[in-house]
Amino acid sequence: MYGVSRMTARNAVTQLVNEGLVYRVHGVGAFVARAKLERNLNKLNGFFEDMTELGLKPSSKILQFVRREPSQLEQHRFHIQKSQDVYFIQRIRYVDDKPIGLQNLVTPAHLVPGLEQVDLSSSSFYTYLNSIGRPVEKAEQRMEAVLAPTIAKTIGIAESQPFFYFERFPLRRTALRSSCSSLISGATFIPTTSRCTDRRSCL
Repeated sequence: MYGVSRMTARNAVTQLVNEGLVYRVHGVGAFVARAKLERNLNKLNGFFEDMTELGLKPSSKILQFVRREPSQLEQHRFHIQKSQDVYFIQRIRYVDDKPIGLQNLVTPAHLVPGLEQVDLSSSSFYTYLNSIGRPVEKAEQRMEAVLAPTIAKTIGIAESQPFFYFERFPLRRTALRSSCSSLISGATFIPTTSRCTDRRSCL
């Protein structure tokens, strides 16, 4: 068809995938990618708030929601004892019903009463924290670019796609309240930050 060999067409699609213009879904085919979304790292918004501000429909699929004993690292991070349980929540993130990433959230159980009754597939953890009077006041965050073919396969996107790995540690009055790590498809987002010489103008 069109006088183009199958190998040439496959190579052309691969190039488009590498440029982020097309994405593959295993066993289904190749699709045109949406324009990349900017996400401002200076804001302390959650995923649902950010996507709603952009006029998009965020949602999540909960893979794990368990109450368990904290690891040694979690005991150290949260200043809790081995006997104090934590919640571990793993969610696939969707934008307009398309998978774009995977998030792991850990938080001490005693800080989040009633969390098990909250539908975190369609609502924000940050909104819940505000509702119980424990808003996030500050957070430390780091980011790096990674390849995660196993995660890509889990959420149903091309295994060759790179991810942005975000790790955020929300604080309230200097105490660590939760830890959140996210892998977001690099074909979906462009992280942005603000810089200025006058600190007050950045607030």
